Amino acid sequence: MKKKLLSLLLAVLMLMSIMLTSCSNEEDDGTVTLNADSTNTRTVVIAAITGETTTPEAITQVEEALNRVSKSMYKTQVVLRLMTEDEYEDYINDTYTALKEEEEAAEKAEQEARKEALEQQRQQALEDAKKKVRTKWVKDDEEDEAETSETQATATDEYGRVVLQYPDAGENQIDIVFMTGVDMFYRFFDKDYLMPITSTIASESQAEKDLSKYIYPTFMAAGRIDRTQYAIPSNQPLGYYTYFLVNKELADRYQFTVGETITLNDCEAFLDSVHANEPGVTPINMVPDMKGLYYLTGEDSPIGSIVSDTYQPTADAKPTNLYENSEYVAFRALKEKLINGGYVDENATDPAIKVVRAFDTTPEDEGWSDEYYVALHSTPRASNETVYSGLFGISSYSANPDRAFEIINLLNTDTTFRNAYQYGVKDVNYTLNDDNTVHMLNDDYSMDLFQTGNVYMAYVPEDMPANSWEKSKEQNLTTYVEPFFHVSTQVLSDTNADLVENMEKYSEMVERQNQTISSSADPAASLQNLSPSDSYFLNNMLSSDSDSICSFYYDYFVAQEDLSTGTLPG
Repeated sequence: MKKKLLSLLLAVLMLMSIMLTSCSNEEDDGTVTLNADSTNTRTVVIAAITGETTTPEAITQVEEALNRVSKSMYKTQVVLRLMTEDEYEDYINDTYTALKEEEEAAEKAEQEARKEALEQQRQQALEDAKKKVRTKWVKDDEEDEAETSETQATATDEYGRVVLQYPDAGENQIDIVFMTGVDMFYRFFDKDYLMPITSTIASESQAEKDLSKYIYPTFMAAGRIDRTQYAIPSNQPLGYYTYFLVNKELADRYQFTVGETITLNDCEAFLDSVHANEPGVTPINMVPDMKGLYYLTGEDSPIGSIVSDTYQPTADAKPTNLYENSEYVAFRALKEKLINGGYVDENATDPAIKVVRAFDTTPEDEGWSDEYYVALHSTPRASNETVYSGLFGISSYSANPDRAFEIINLLNTDTTFRNAYQYGVKDVNYTLNDDNTVHMLNDDYSMDLFQTGNVYMAYVPEDMPANSWEKSKEQNLTTYVEPFFHVSTQVLSDTNADLVENMEKYSEMVERQNQTISSSADPAASLQNLSPSDSYFLNNMLSSDSDSICSFYYDYFVAQEDLSTGTLPG
């Protein structure tokens, strides 16, 4: 009886300790409750990219903030392994190599142990036979392994309270893998770094919120390969409108009439006048891509498509040779002229034309000065660059995929957790303005807002309008995907060998051609006068043959998902 009372008292003390921990979470105002009282503690490691200014001290503080949520909700401790972008993929590759070696060593040791155990059983059987004792010398696996139940580790803190203990993270432990870009997503999938995020994992977790109610369908569908979910992309605005803000005084001086819509080529004469006659003024702050232009094989490469505003994602936007398109040739020649002629300065504060990205808006909403004529350059489309800017997957080596899923769920559904991961600790790394936008106090903890989970669960940065998230949600409903969305030209382990060779040859040709165009006095002529061998090769790469670069597109287009709605065929 005394033992039962003692056990009951111990359980009560543990629960009180957890409740006290929950109440100490000031950002949640004490509303965090324990959902995992029947589970044991676990540690989940997130490997991801951070800015170069992030300090180890700041990472530790952020871990503490995250754990105030995850420990109280799921008995899960979060460990962050953050590094710069140039270090990240090498770290992931090296860690998975080490994990593979550990796995192979463990399998070998297990085989040796089983072999030794079987030999011992055989010897025992022989000895028993001599003694005429009947026995089985080969046992079932179930009989080999005694049933064990995990005991929750606890400790007593300095105040005499019983507290839960969490396992240390393993040296090579990774549970949640970050990815940026559609090509990295395909690389990690190809290397078997990712575990399928199945409904079984979701149901075995204690995540309370349905991700499909928090993440736009286009993003959820983009995290699938062969109709299996391997990653959860960071939900965010699908795209932006591009506007030209033209200095009124200069436009009037050089008789430049600005309409409601505009192209870069419309501005050439005006930019020439500013460049020739206004030495203290930068003509333009950046060169946007041509309206409706989409490259299949990267910026300034010759394979792509030009589509109209009415293009629908279910239509086949057949890749073409852009060098044979007069509209593209004129744009590309002007682009080279502006960049090489000193017309462009991205850091210019008051250029003659300021190119900006924004939501469907008015000058009043954005606070744009009356000093500008405002013209629309292009409307948004969901792009690989946007939708694949930040994805989270569950490591194929994770021992606790259900816990990893719970943490990914928090990054997309919980404001306290999401803001801590993005901005750090309130009043240490950031404060809130009167309009609830974020003012950063320092760069000790530096993360990319569009790579860290659902942006709609995060505060709006102060350099964006306070109503940005509401505006972008409305915009997402009417935004279609670009022609080559979800298509990757990443060479994978099963890629046709002839195609790999052609990819290398194509890359060399594009680099050589771009150098020629950049140094040419007549870029348009250089674009249109390919050598016969390059022209022949390029046209071959436009076919749907298995060794053609365009096969990446045609293989996908045959059975693509409806990514504009997130629904799957069949």
